[in-house]
Amino acid sequence: MWRKRSEHVDLSADTALTTMLIARPLDWRVRIVEHIEVDTATSCHRRRSLQAAPLRTLLPESTMRAAAGAKTALVLLNVASVPRGALLDLDLVGPDDAAAFLLPRGEIARREGDYLETLAHDAGLPIDGRLRALLDAMLSYTSTGWKLGTTQELSANAHGYLQDGFGKPLPEQTVSRWLGLDKQIAAVLSPFAESGPDLSPTEHPLLALPFLFGAAETPSDRQLDDVNQVLQNYLQLITTASRLEGSRGATAHELLNALADYGRNYDMLVATTVPLDEPFMIKYSERRDLSFSDWHNEAQQDLVISDALSNHVVLAVHDPNIRITHPRATTAGTDSPAFGAFTTRRTSQIHAVYAHDRDRDYKITLHFRLAPLRRLQYVVYLVAALLLLLAIAVAFEAPHELSDLALIVGPSALAASALLNREPSTLGSHLRRRSTTVLSIALLLLLLVGALSYLWPYLMTDLWSHLRPRP
Repeated sequence: MWRKRSEHVDLSADTALTTMLIARPLDWRVRIVEHIEVDTATSCHRRRSLQAAPLRTLLPESTMRAAAGAKTALVLLNVASVPRGALLDLDLVGPDDAAAFLLPRGEIARREGDYLETLAHDAGLPIDGRLRALLDAMLSYTSTGWKLGTTQELSANAHGYLQDGFGKPLPEQTVSRWLGLDKQIAAVLSPFAESGPDLSPTEHPLLALPFLFGAAETPSDRQLDDVNQVLQNYLQLITTASRLEGSRGATAHELLNALADYGRNYDMLVATTVPLDEPFMIKYSERRDLSFSDWHNEAQQDLVISDALSNHVVLAVHDPNIRITHPRATTAGTDSPAFGAFTTRRTSQIHAVYAHDRDRDYKITLHFRLAPLRRLQYVVYLVAALLLLLAIAVAFEAPHELSDLALIVGPSALAASALLNREPSTLGSHLRRRSTTVLSIALLLLLLVGALSYLWPYLMTDLWSHLRPRP
């Protein structure tokens, strides 16, 4: 009696499949549409939809046999490359509204380590077990409570940081030797890395050393001696990779680029059920931090535009009282115009970018400015100008009667109504802060001049009466 094959197969444990999907994104990612909505003064809402091709033809041979007869499969997919740090307001939706789950950070690090080890093997660079453990520790590293944002802070706090992490004091000579290797590693890998607010654990592996032996294990003296050898092996790996040429050199440089990128970002690996013979779509959304410059209200967002056959980016503001100005795309980490990113639509509310060339930039930085509508700006500044003119007139005319000073009430009420106008979001309030400051100063100046104009004669009379000599 023949046993009917299941129409669903679990391929989530297939590391070869996950490694292949990470290494060859353009083989299955057809189109990515990213929508950036700026809705607050401190963050923006980013949504990304990934349109994928059927996966059956991409399955490795061993996986193909396991998936024979199955219509759907539980797989791990790299949905996006996201910056290291906490994910805010994360929402994942699989194909046909299926459940999708983000893998734990440690498991993501192991899958990324498999990919790096494959690249190293293809480049003829062996990775032993101890070096692989260091890779996993660097990839799974998360920021700690220690202030280690610069190389100077790392050098100054290295001894205390390592003692706290290992649970035992370390000789100064050992820490100094590790710091020396750490600096050599950073010098080799930094040309491939992008700048960032914190130190990268792949450039500065000393950050990840406390996680090398597990959180609950206090390393022995022999294990600590092995750390020096592991750091030397890592330095030798990246140094040799940077010197290789030819076909192996291309793979080695891909290894270095991946190492540098994983120091700042990580792959969002998601477990979800997908159809094997049909195209499918995965959606995710999150909230990213956003900061504006003080004077021009300029902000920026980093975007990956070369992880699919075509990438579409839409920047939008939904507040009808706010407009987008001076949008421009540059190559990430530089001021040069982005290559391969074309503007397809530009209005006061939307800026759309399309990228499809094979040799386009991998990552770009989208710069933009936000401003209130011109008519709203002009009204506020016009009222402020009228208040200043009125204050000058009051200062020269010096009216003393309440009936004359009552003329100030009308313009003051108009200014007060403009100041009390409530914005629907913190973004609008932030963008209006300059105009409201000017209007507030003009209003206060008018009130001060008016009050002094009325009270000055009484103050002078009273003062003269006190200063006049008595008979």
